[in-house]
Amino acid sequence: MSPEAQTEAADVQPMIPSLENTPHPASTKQAAGVVGGQPTNVMVVSFQDRILVTITQNGRLAQWVRNTLMNDKAIFLLVLTVVAQLHVPIESPDPAADFQTLTSNQEDALLPRPEFNATPLLGGRSGDWEVVGQLYACQIATAIAAKSPEEKRLLVVGLGLETPDIDRDIYLGIVDLVLQCL
Repeated sequence: MSPEAQTEAADVQPMIPSLENTPHPASTKQAAGVVGGQPTNVMVVSFQDRILVTITQNGRLAQWVRNTLMNDKAIFLLVLTVVAQLHVPIESPDPAADFQTLTSNQEDALLPRPEFNATPLLGGRSGDWEVVGQLYACQIATAIAAKSPEEKRLLVVGLGLETPDIDRDIYLGIVDLVLQCL
């Protein structure tokens, strides 16, 4: 190597940041289980500016929804008012199920909050699929807000469910997998 090339390489070296002691920029958590007879995988990736949640069954992703996490002082469109008025205990009637059981005070904290505005990004534009995507995105946003009230990052949810059915046990099973990753 010529002395000029060595000098140029030496001049460039200080400009390259050292990545040896840098923490990984995005933490990732995963959970898997069988929900409604379907192998289901959940992955949560926490980027600096976004939280990405993927929920897949049989390895597919067919719908993407975004949801803005903001504090309660902001004014939002009431997208899911009917869902927000329902009281769904986070407990399975089946004692053999492995769902998380919460106290009655904790149950209401996980109800989908009406101030979250879920917007479809890709896929899921037909009636049932859009409702299911909004329901899961709002439920996940509510869980994140309950855990970290000051959270402001954009939530992006990717869904790949076999059917758009909102069966209670399937819904609770998927929410349980997501809670394991938060």
